[in-house]
Amino acid sequence: MLKFTKLAFAIELLDMAPVRTRRSLRWPLLLGTSAALLTLSCARGAAGGDSQGVAVASGAPLAETATDNLFAPDAYTIAAGESYTLTMINAGDAIHNWHIVDAKAGSGREIATPLTAAHKSSAVTFAIARSGVYHFQCDVHPDTMKGTLTVRGS
Repeated sequence: MLKFTKLAFAIELLDMAPVRTRRSLRWPLLLGTSAALLTLSCARGAAGGDSQGVAVASGAPLAETATDNLFAPDAYTIAAGESYTLTMINAGDAIHNWHIVDAKAGSGREIATPLTAAHKSSAVTFAIARSGVYHFQCDVHPDTMKGTLTVRGS
């Protein structure tokens, strides 16, 4: 095999198609990554969200997708004192749940969906009276499946 160290392009011997070298791919990769980050930042601003995640209208349903081992989205912003129903769709192959670890419902019960089998869904209805930043997790995978729930005063 021939080795060309000074050429920006090499010719594949089988089909003679030009192939970019690692060095020639650096700038497009850097520019593409920068453009993606800028687009994501602008989309969050245009959607009314900020670094606090997906902004949800008062009382609107929340939808959470759990995969192995990731929540999407992993951040929400809701209004204090409003009632919300979160439906967790387990799109993964493992058992998952959604649990707010640092807040309880007015009755003192945990705010959590039950453990949910693969490719099933479950729901929980809740309201949080005090504004602040709360954390949610999957109790089965607490190190990798976690997120934040920002509650803003009304």
